[in-house]
Parts: sequence; C-alpha cells; structure tokens
Amino acid sequence: MHELTFNELSCEEILPLRTRILRPHFSPNTFAHFAEDELSQTLHFGLSTPEHEIVAVATIFPQKFPYPTEYDPSTTALQLRGMAVDASFQNRGLGKTLVEGMLAELTLRFPVDSILWCRARQSAVGFYARLGFHTSGAPFDVADIGQHIVMSRGFLAMPS
Repeated sequence: MHELTFNELSCEEILPLRTRILRPHFSPNTFAHFAEDELSQTLHFGLSTPEHEIVAVATIFPQKFPYPTEYDPSTTALQLRGMAVDASFQNRGLGKTLVEGMLAELTLRFPVDSILWCRARQSAVGFYARLGFHTSGAPFDVADIGQHIVMSRGFLAMPS
C-alpha cells in the first residue's frame, strides 16, 4: 500500500475525484460542484500519494442538523458531503483513515462538543455505522443517485 498524506485541499483539487466516483453520469468537463463548496467555513480534506495523486476526498461545512431534537440545539453541527475514494484504492481502509483524520482536525478547530452528520447512500450505511454514526429519520431518494439516510455522530472538543 502507498504511504498516504492527510491534507486540507482546495475545491478545485477535490472536484475531479468527487465527480468521477460520485457522479459518473455527469457529462465530460462537468464537475459535482456543491453550493457550499465556496463558503469561507467550508473545509476540503483528502488523502494523497507521495506522487501527489489525490485518492480520497471529503468536504465539511457548518450546517444545522435536520433532526434538532436529537442533539442540544447549541451543539455545533457540521455536514460531511462528497466523500469519495478512488476506485483503485477502495476497500483498503482509506475511507476510515480519512474520517479519522477529519475528526482529529475538527476536534482541534472547534472548541465545543460538536456533531458530524451526512446524508449517507444506502450502500455506505454500514461503513458509517462502523465509525460510530447512527441513523436518523427515514430513508429518502436523491434523484439520479438513489436512497440515502441521515447519519450522525458526536465528537468531543479538546479539554481546556
């Protein structure tokens, strides 16, 4: 296995992999660009090889949790979106490594107890559950993509 580096990346750096894995039905030269990608609080993370090939990506931004009764309303909520691992690197634990790296980084950046949540594809529910996420609400369809369900987990701020 390659030696990988965890990095904060730019939007432009993550778009090709995100599109190739999550939106392969997009026409050439069209990227899976989200409205939140350019917000000042948005963070893009990834794993890259020593040759600087980006092999895993994810985006995180502040967004209210859609089920407010599950957490204290004052809890900082961050949405995870656009997580993708290059097809030739899948099933090697890179997704877990990326999430663990993001949680460590977010713990340092957010001085209060917080939650990380996502709209998980049905095929990824087991992956997120193994990382401590739990489901909320009922599954729902996303056009041209398939069934999703909201999943979340808390993470604790560093002690002062």
